[in-house]
Amino acid sequence: MNPERAKELLPVIRAFADGQDIQARSFGSKNWGDMNCPVWAAGNEYRIKPKPREFWLRGDDNLRDGSWHVVPGSGMGAIKVREVME
Repeated sequence: MNPERAKELLPVIRAFADGQDIQARSFGSKNWGDMNCPVWAAGNEYRIKPKPREFWLRGDDNLRDGSWHVVPGSGMGAIKVREVME
C-alpha cells in the first residue's frame, strides 16, 4: 500500500475501528457488499455503509397529479418512508 492509498482508506479504517459497518466492491463493479472483516485489498474500493434515510410524506389532495411532499413530522395523512439500501 502506498501513502496515497493509505490516505484514501484512513477515514474508512477509522470508521471500522469505531464500529461502523464497512462495504467493499471490486474496482469496476456496481455492487457493494458488507464486510465483517475487511482485508483492505488493493483491487477493492471501500466505503462506510450508508445509513438509510427516513422521512415523512404527505399526499396533497389539491394537486391533480397525486404528488407527495416531504413534510416535517407525522400527521394526518402522512406516511413514514424508509429508504431501502441494497
